[in-house]
Amino acid sequence: MVGLCSTSWRKTKRLSMDAPQDALNKALALHGQGRLDEAINEYQQILCRHPGDQTVTANLASALVRAGKFDDGLALYEELTSQGEQQPELWFNYANALQRAGQIEKSRQTFERTLQVAPKFFPAALNLANLVRDAGDSETAIEIYRRAIALNPQHPKPRVNLARVLRSQKRFDETRVVLHEALSTENLSAELLYERAILGYETGATDAALNAAQQILKLQPDYGNAYTLIGLIEYERGNVDTAVRWWNELAKLEPNNPEPHINLGTLRQKEHRHEQAVGHFRDAVRRAPDDLGANLKLGLILSTTGHVSEAMQIGERLARLSPHRPEGFSLLANGLHEQGLCEQSRAAFDEALSKKTDDTTLIGNALFSSLYSDALSDAEILKIHSKLSLKLHNLATQNDEPLPCTVRTRKPGSRIRVGYLSPDLLKHPVGYFAEPILRHHDRENFEIICYSDNASTDELTKRLRNFELTWHECSSWNDVRLEEQIRSDELDILIDLCGHTAKNRAMLLARKPAPILATYLGYPGKTERPANDWLIADHHLCPPEQPLDSHERIARLGNCFLCYQPQPDSPDVASAAV
Repeated sequence: MVGLCSTSWRKTKRLSMDAPQDALNKALALHGQGRLDEAINEYQQILCRHPGDQTVTANLASALVRAGKFDDGLALYEELTSQGEQQPELWFNYANALQRAGQIEKSRQTFERTLQVAPKFFPAALNLANLVRDAGDSETAIEIYRRAIALNPQHPKPRVNLARVLRSQKRFDETRVVLHEALSTENLSAELLYERAILGYETGATDAALNAAQQILKLQPDYGNAYTLIGLIEYERGNVDTAVRWWNELAKLEPNNPEPHINLGTLRQKEHRHEQAVGHFRDAVRRAPDDLGANLKLGLILSTTGHVSEAMQIGERLARLSPHRPEGFSLLANGLHEQGLCEQSRAAFDEALSKKTDDTTLIGNALFSSLYSDALSDAEILKIHSKLSLKLHNLATQNDEPLPCTVRTRKPGSRIRVGYLSPDLLKHPVGYFAEPILRHHDRENFEIICYSDNASTDELTKRLRNFELTWHECSSWNDVRLEEQIRSDELDILIDLCGHTAKNRAMLLARKPAPILATYLGYPGKTERPANDWLIADHHLCPPEQPLDSHERIARLGNCFLCYQPQPDSPDVASAAV
């Protein structure tokens, strides 16, 4: 939890005069050193001689919770608070213990009780705001962060966290105001400068972001997040070697930080260098065995490269360690999907989504997996897509409605501008099917622009790039930069070849960067994205006699929507064996 954590408690009734104060001091020292079993034993020994002492009982409860003995520790907290104790520190520690045990709603109630006991108790306000934020109630979190700021205007943490929540909702103007106020009242803080830098990065102001990150390193040369961000900016600018150097420097600076290894693994994964990617992700997990992000990255790549059993073992472990988090259930769902166990996979995706409703990758995986179910009707699959695609749309456009995309005024005789967006314009089924289309497009009436969302190239990619078209390699671009490019290209139609499959740009497409959006090739069904206008299909994929209630219109090709042609290195057709 980001914020203030519970500590040993000394603020209630002291030991009686004949009690051994040195024994309590010894127990507190062991507690502070993390030698929890020894501290627990010492506290219990004292209570044997002085039963009912509130100070010792409270510290024993804290040690039990830190040691993972939640039932015993929480029982002691319950006993203490039921006695009508009004010390805010006790209620605060109890709330933190409940959160650590995964009892989120009761933890929230106990933080609120702390503030009833002591309305100006800043640590409780801050931790309550963090808990509410993590539970997905952003509006309430924003309100409580503002309350925490009023209680302690000089403390940077509530301002940092408020900025993060506003930024996550794309309320960028409000974020700027919070950061301006914070930086004008504080001595320069690395955390606040980082928030200013990441805001610039996410809004496309990469020069300002880079300047802010470099300013951080002048103030605090060992601030790791600045290394990460500079690496990301350099990567997006095409300076891959420079990005790698920054991340390698961070790995030296913070040997136990999984972040540089996650970034390096993600880079290699985008380059289809899967063995290297797995190695980096394993390095990340070795440095932080319980890090959810590192484990998820490793589990996902193992699942998609055939190591399903190991991936599911990681998922099972994460589900045990963090039953209130989605990562473990997500890995289990992906593993079950890879094994063709569709109904079990769907149940695991539902479980994961119940833990975190705004995980865009998780939503996309759940949608794609639903297509494989033989227990769902077409109407049921469409209903699932309508619900989750609307969720993606709302996440992408919340409090920041997309810029209007007006139809381009075309001069008589000018060509229609058609864009194709795909991460698979290489030796991939989508690449194979796209090649004859891109080769034989009517160049007299159509101008073709391809947005290749993949850092890798192969022989097929090179052939596609040699056709008469404009090519943007955009895999290192964030959504802001890619949206700016698409809008500046003034397309008439943008055709997405990905749908809800891997590496999709659902959040960008929700902002409708072209006047007409269509889906084709890469997704065999309706996406149900509110911004999508058309699905290019055929009578096999969308039989006219089985209409479905959908806003997406269907453009049916005459025979088959998959236009395959043999590859140049295909062998000649052999004679039939006699």
